[in-house]
Amino acid sequence: EPEWSPDGNYLAFSSDRDGAYNIWAVKNSDLKLLADDYSPEPAGNGTPEDRAVPSAASFTVLDYPAAVDESDDLRQLTYFTTGAFDPHWAPNGDIFFTAFENFSYQIKRINNAIEVFEDSPRASSDSLNNTHMAWKAKILPGQTRSKGFRYKPKFDLDIAQSQITQDPIFGTSGGAQLAMTDMLGNTQYFFLLYNTARTRDELLESFNVAVTRLDLKHRTNFAFGLYHLAGRYYNRYDLFFWERRIGGFAALSYPFSMFKRIETSLNVRYSDKDWYGLDRRRKAYLVSNFVSYVKDNTIWGPTGPVDGQRLNITLGNTIDIQHSNVNFHTIMFDYRHYFRLSRRVSYAMRVMTMYNQGKEATPFFMGGSWDLRGYKLWSIWGTKLFLVNNELRFPFIDRFMVRFPIGGIGLASIRGATFIDVGNGWNVTLDDILGSMGMGVRWRIGGVLVLRFDFGKKFTIPDASRFYEIGKIDLADDWFTQFFFGWDF
Repeated sequence: EPEWSPDGNYLAFSSDRDGAYNIWAVKNSDLKLLADDYSPEPAGNGTPEDRAVPSAASFTVLDYPAAVDESDDLRQLTYFTTGAFDPHWAPNGDIFFTAFENFSYQIKRINNAIEVFEDSPRASSDSLNNTHMAWKAKILPGQTRSKGFRYKPKFDLDIAQSQITQDPIFGTSGGAQLAMTDMLGNTQYFFLLYNTARTRDELLESFNVAVTRLDLKHRTNFAFGLYHLAGRYYNRYDLFFWERRIGGFAALSYPFSMFKRIETSLNVRYSDKDWYGLDRRRKAYLVSNFVSYVKDNTIWGPTGPVDGQRLNITLGNTIDIQHSNVNFHTIMFDYRHYFRLSRRVSYAMRVMTMYNQGKEATPFFMGGSWDLRGYKLWSIWGTKLFLVNNELRFPFIDRFMVRFPIGGIGLASIRGATFIDVGNGWNVTLDDILGSMGMGVRWRIGGVLVLRFDFGKKFTIPDASRFYEIGKIDLADDWFTQFFFGWDF
């Protein structure tokens, strides 16, 4: 950042040759001759302000040496440890420059810089390969040695939350959830405690307790835990029922790479289930085994994945080892592919199917903004289920500002989507196929929450065996709107 003085005798510049950037100046005969060759003539009324001073860019690199030698008169004008830059000569001989001080950039001035130059000590010769520091710490004599220490985990409470709920059907329930981890996060403990008693007599037997330990120290991650869960439940398949489960579980996860892994789990429990109004009660010792192959190499955008693939293939079996009152097998397949059409536009596709077959097979459910849009949340049930999603994702509004006299509101990362979904759930025979199509808007808030708004029309393919006949589609008359929250699939 060199700049000539108004008389052309001095060249000021910023240099870190003392260890920090400071303002320096140099004066010698070669520079004087070069300045004489480009001596400006007075212009206008001949005042100093009207003299055109040649800039350092007027000379080529051959006009002066890159390094200072014995004949150069080099002197330091400032002594900042935080940095001084961009010297600029004023017509009266002062130098204005920028300095970093007190965590900010400030404009400083050297009054009568030529006098400061003459009063400063002359710097010793140097070169670009022979720099020196302005200050060096003293070296203390001593001996060093390395010693290993065994890591001892120390646990701290990471999460502690509680809640109390009042429901007109299930009554009052309340509990707490705790999580503890060590400093490195290698070992994690999770505790769950709540009570679903409706009367004082049910207080002890309605305690729900679960303890889980997760170990991440090795490449093979594993978890195990114990639990006691009891209470009244409801779902569309079983209706109202009471169930007590006492058991334990173990799980393993082995990564093949950063994007692929295999998982397996074992769940052993005693189940006592009583269906209200059906005069039916079942007791069983259940064992569930599952193994899964998982792949995920997706790249995420503001509201969800925009590139890559996700795959989950799960096989499992649940059996009553005492009386075989429960015996069903499970197959789950979930494949998602995200095609990047451009830097900000992508096409997302998901194919999913779930299958439970056997005695007392657990049903699946879907419906809502996360799977089959336009249908009520979890309104579709069945021991067999399939779903196909197609969605084009594109930017809608990057940033929207609303200004008020006392401030404003800014909305960012608003994304749009067009979609076509088809799917259904069934137990014995698939009679028809449900579907929806429309558009949606997603808005990310705070980086952790995505609000979703979808609108469109539902349609039905009456005969599932002839789904390829477009003319058989029954299109609904009314438009639907659906608001929910959650990331894109």
